[in-house]
Amino acid sequence: MVTAAHCVVDESGFYPFVVSPAIVSVGYGNADEQQLTSVGVARGQRLSGLSPRPGLDRVRRRGPDLDQPDRRERRHRQAHPLRPCIAQYGSNTSAGGYNGAVMICAGGQGTFPTGNPDTCQGDSGGPLAIDTDATEAKVFELIGIVSFGEGCGRSAVPGVNAWVQSAILRPFLELPAPAAPPGPPATNPTISGAPRVGASVTCNAPALSGARVTAYEWSVFDPTDSTFTAIALTQGPSLTLSAATQGARLVCDARYENGGGFNYSDTPGPAAIGPVLPSSSGSGAPARDTTRPRARIGKIRCKRGKCTIKVSATDVGGQVRSLSAKLTYKAPKCRTVRGRRRCKSVKKARKLRPRKTSGGFTITTRLAPRRYKVTAVATDTSGNRSAAARKSFRVKRR
Repeated sequence: MVTAAHCVVDESGFYPFVVSPAIVSVGYGNADEQQLTSVGVARGQRLSGLSPRPGLDRVRRRGPDLDQPDRRERRHRQAHPLRPCIAQYGSNTSAGGYNGAVMICAGGQGTFPTGNPDTCQGDSGGPLAIDTDATEAKVFELIGIVSFGEGCGRSAVPGVNAWVQSAILRPFLELPAPAAPPGPPATNPTISGAPRVGASVTCNAPALSGARVTAYEWSVFDPTDSTFTAIALTQGPSLTLSAATQGARLVCDARYENGGGFNYSDTPGPAAIGPVLPSSSGSGAPARDTTRPRARIGKIRCKRGKCTIKVSATDVGGQVRSLSAKLTYKAPKCRTVRGRRRCKSVKKARKLRPRKTSGGFTITTRLAPRRYKVTAVATDTSGNRSAAARKSFRVKRR
């Protein structure tokens, strides 16, 4: 069977990973969830070559014509009610837009405000199939895998599916047997080099048979609360230390990929390199900065369960080095007592993974529909911490 990548990837932790097949089951045979027949999964395989950024399940661009389907694909699409939908979703694939080389749209022909034929929340990974038999017999062919959409059943708003006939997806789906994703290397990555502003440090990722390192993610480790802030993503193993890393302790993550998926290996917090020293070209010791930075939580946007949180962080007379952030929310906790199911609401917390961007930090995470509160604290290069910034928001159902 095939499904959407985000159905088998856990993004709740510091970095995403493909869950164990032992906790995955496949339901089939009925549109009613209560009437499904369930079977277990022996092995899963995720298409390699995906973006290493957390939360992005798009296939990477592979050339200037990636948004244009080839002739064979255009003929296939023209034979059925299927079409591209750049006008609806845009073509910026890194921002979740439409990619004509690996996606196809269907639906949206109805004229009612809602309730038109479409997929909806919970349908991700489901099949888009067409009847290929011209007679009354039904011979269905899988042509798409439900991916995302804007709302449910809206007039003139089609849903987006992964295009299984594409030159990228079809060879992957026709493999005789799925390969296993890479396991962890025997040891964790280490960092070498002088931890000094202006110098270069190197992430030494151990070799792993049958897999290659496709990206290196650099983070600041804060030993006061054991949090990590991603500050750079590099294709090569080296990083030149900017002034913003002064005083920081650094770790690196290596992303290993093979034909069956990916895995991460990281530098443990106690093995972080640093603190990063000032540039050797400086003259004299600068006066100690005692001014606290400021953090402010800006726009929070959620779409199809994927939320982006913008946090601005400034420091008068200094530089912001890292940001620690967490979510608090209430979730139901249920148990069965004497044959009766009883539930209560319990408070939960989850650490987030900020990523440094121009002018501040960005947090991207997938969240279930409910109400949340996000708390963020900025730290500057002198170790000063800001007052906690807080903001509440709600994730609505699609």
